Amino acid sequence: MLGGTAPVIVFNFASLSLKDLMASEENKKKKPEDYSFNPLLSIPIYLDEQLTGILVDDHERTINLEYETDGQNNYERVISSDVSITVIAQKDNVALNAFLALFEKVLKYVNDKAYKIYFYYDDVFLTNAGLKEFTVSTRPNTNTRVVRFSLTNRSEKSKSEESILKKVAGELTRFSK
Repeated sequence: MLGGTAPVIVFNFASLSLKDLMASEENKKKKPEDYSFNPLLSIPIYLDEQLTGILVDDHERTINLEYETDGQNNYERVISSDVSITVIAQKDNVALNAFLALFEKVLKYVNDKAYKIYFYYDDVFLTNAGLKEFTVSTRPNTNTRVVRFSLTNRSEKSKSEESILKKVAGELTRFSK
């Protein structure tokens, strides 16, 4: 806990009626990303040992950058901002079991991109994150459960990849004439 602020993770789930919206002929052309995200449910979990019995044992932040050139232009952009978090708690902790159940719920929403995770802790302020990794283990000969998970921002498609594909398509068109 830093400055009296407990680490918090917020799970946001949107309505899965997106499939119903896409059923109409007009909406079939749209992708799930084209719809605005309207959270149906927001669930905060405070990762504070005194409050919930869940303790953030460690966290690590990684920022990955892309440097590419397509001949004339250079591109530099953030590929991802990942945060790996390790939390520990007792196996029979009710808040931990709810926390684990929320990660299971995320799996139901992955294909529709109908979830967002927010994480606030220390120097990390991650919004619109997706789940990248998740593991749960038990420490040998103890009643302690260790949960490790990684969150990542949802980044844009590579600009240079798009320009390279356009250039190859142009060459193929010219070649086929």
